[in-house]
Amino acid sequence: MYFRIYPDNEYPDRELIRTPEHIDAVLKEIKANFGTYFDKFLATEAGTTPSTEDFQNAQTIMGVNVQRSTRPSQKQNSTMAFRNIVKDSVNKFEKDREFYLDLLDKDFLAEVADDTYTFKNTTLRKECPYIRSILHSPAEALDKFKTCFTCANPDDLYKFLLT
Repeated sequence: MYFRIYPDNEYPDRELIRTPEHIDAVLKEIKANFGTYFDKFLATEAGTTPSTEDFQNAQTIMGVNVQRSTRPSQKQNSTMAFRNIVKDSVNKFEKDREFYLDLLDKDFLAEVADDTYTFKNTTLRKECPYIRSILHSPAEALDKFKTCFTCANPDDLYKFLLT
């Protein structure tokens, strides 16, 4: 048995996404726009810093004009940004890694087997970094996950983690 967040019947176009025509259309769209989005990804260091353009707009709005006498080249900026993105991603992964190792530990899972309700509502809801961040996110796109998690049977969630 496995836990499914979304029932099959909620996605009537599920078969459509597997057709070669649809896959080709998606790949075409990705190829056409990837460069633009990747450049923005680098310029904002994965959304963690404002781009040069955003920073200049903020300066204009605040009436501040600070000029740099020297600027790194675009290649240097991109290289530094990519290194920062990778470094930050590794740091975030390492920060949460120990929790997930403990969560999936067979001895721990055996300990919580008799009280899956508390496991779901304490360990997963309040302590699991990924689930906690989703449940506290204001993003409407995550509302369905929040509802499904709230309504999920604790035993099903527990069994899912066992697999």
